[in-house]
Amino acid sequence: MTKHSNGGRVDINARTNEKATPLMLGASQAHFDITKLLLEYEADFDLKDKDGDTALHMCMMGRRTDQVLLNILGLRNLSEDVERIKIANFLYQHGANLEARNNKGQTPITCCQITHIREGVLKYATENKPTKPERHQTRPKTAKVEKEIFTTAKQMCHKCSALEAIVRFEPCKHKVSCEKCCFRFKKCPICQKDIRKRVDKNNQPVSSDSCTIL
Repeated sequence: MTKHSNGGRVDINARTNEKATPLMLGASQAHFDITKLLLEYEADFDLKDKDGDTALHMCMMGRRTDQVLLNILGLRNLSEDVERIKIANFLYQHGANLEARNNKGQTPITCCQITHIREGVLKYATENKPTKPERHQTRPKTAKVEKEIFTTAKQMCHKCSALEAIVRFEPCKHKVSCEKCCFRFKKCPICQKDIRKRVDKNNQPVSSDSCTIL
């Protein structure tokens, strides 16, 4: 239960008729800011809905309700995929279980149909141990976890999904693109800030001559 400034109280883990919590709904619709806020207020990421899905399941298999037309046309929303990877890694870093199984026996990984989302989350999980705290400790700061996910963690390029993301954008410092694709971004897909400089893994500026512009 969390106190409001007006003296009232609200259940951060309130359930719908389908036993979904606010955290599950935020993760399912790929709303990172909402998910981040709920985690800061210690929403329970281990709870399951009537189908046995956790917030991590719902993040990795969900699609936004306003993306039906894009799906019909066979198009993808890159920004949503980025949000899903970010949310999934966030949940994992807070202690969410990648091995949790729903009523169909699926884990968050096996229920995800998008290859680069699966690969991005698996790669992060392989190289980063969750910092799940003991009950008497505080949770990891979400801002710190967010920075670690998109500045230091290894992952695949968010444009081609074929090469490792090794280029760091300045000034935001997010690392989400390979050298071949980095000039296809005018703004960082994570924070939407203008990109002033692109730096490779050796901390050297990337020139447009070394990249393939499509």
